[in-house]
Amino acid sequence: MAAGCRGLSSVWGNTTRNAKTQADCVVRVLDKFFAHQDLPQSIRAIESSVRYHTLVWLAWYHYDKGLYADMADFLNRSWEYTPYYRMETIADWVGCFKKFSVQNGQSWDIGFLTDLPDWQNLISKTVVD
Repeated sequence: MAAGCRGLSSVWGNTTRNAKTQADCVVRVLDKFFAHQDLPQSIRAIESSVRYHTLVWLAWYHYDKGLYADMADFLNRSWEYTPYYRMETIADWVGCFKKFSVQNGQSWDIGFLTDLPDWQNLISKTVVD
């Protein structure tokens, strides 16, 4: 396991101090896993989906912890793996954030998300590109 990834399950919890490091560790684990040349085609076929949904969840996790720049970074990274068109991807992000919030017993306020400068910058780059 990569340095810094040991004990990840025991420290993930509610900490924000190491959220970015832990999230980057998750991405490295996926990179290492999918780098194996001997993966069955059935696993290889779901790589983009796994990566996309993991990055979106990591974005929500950072949103939940108030780390909005990191949230935007993970959403931006998810573009590479999205199966959707641009506007569908944005709608999926919002739907996922709502679902994750509700699943964690939190109220959902789309206005709070869409008023965040980091969200607005990400969306404006998306619409312009």
